Amino acid sequence: MHNKRSFAPLYWGLGLLALGVFFVLFTFDVLTPYEEELIWGMTGVLGLTGLGFLAYTLWRPRRWWFLVPGFLLLSMATVVYLATQARVAGPILASVIFLGLGLAHVLIFLTDRRERWWAWVVGGSFLVLTAAVLWGGEVSAPVLSAGLFLGMGVVFFLLYVVLPADMPRWWALLLAAAFVVTAAFVFTVSAGPDSLLARGWAIALTLLGIALIGWFVSRSFLRAAPPPVTPSPPSEPPPLLTPEGSVVPVPDEVPPRVSPEREGEPAAGEVPPPPPVEEETTG
Repeated sequence: MHNKRSFAPLYWGLGLLALGVFFVLFTFDVLTPYEEELIWGMTGVLGLTGLGFLAYTLWRPRRWWFLVPGFLLLSMATVVYLATQARVAGPILASVIFLGLGLAHVLIFLTDRRERWWAWVVGGSFLVLTAAVLWGGEVSAPVLSAGLFLGMGVVFFLLYVVLPADMPRWWALLLAAAFVVTAAFVFTVSAGPDSLLARGWAIALTLLGIALIGWFVSRSFLRAAPPPVTPSPPSEPPPLLTPEGSVVPVPDEVPPRVSPEREGEPAAGEVPPPPPVEEETTG
């Protein structure tokens, strides 16, 4: 008897066979007359399959890894549709894939911030690559390199912010500072010390360091001086009630109860009276 995992090679084989036959027919111009219908059909199949993966993840939240193929298939459906538009450039098509993978990993992180912190780093890296692909052609290579380091610094700084406060997260702030310093070094060396942008970058780093130090000092003072705790008033016992519902008065001082056997005995600290003297009778 076969289990589900034993059929995995069969499923992959059928999928690769279908793709191979499709591309063979496409390269031999067999499918050229049906190109428009095929594009819309591929867009619909990829989009519906991606939505199916996302719906399955909502139904079974423990299967969080299905978010990745879900967003990837939706991104591929978007790329297939945008490829038919003449005004869409190549970098936009590539950035759609990176954007989908980035959003998938950010959602994976949100399912469990404590255990799946790594998904934030992966998703942030894909989003930084998305920005680099979109605007990489409009800036110089040194600025692009500095922007990549700066983007990763922002990713780790935001990771420090969104992680739970009761778990160790200092390493995220340390990596963020390392990436930002590296970005400043690359940008300053490439732009030259006399550049206005390089000087502005150095001043911005200085102000950022001062802000971080002030934030740390303010937090330390707030932790050192806890608010005073006011003592709560003593609670009074509930009143005694009769069967009719009226309150039974309780005296301030209750006299001690004397047992019948000890009745007539002196109280503590009291001198007992002398015994009675019997008169002698004369005969």
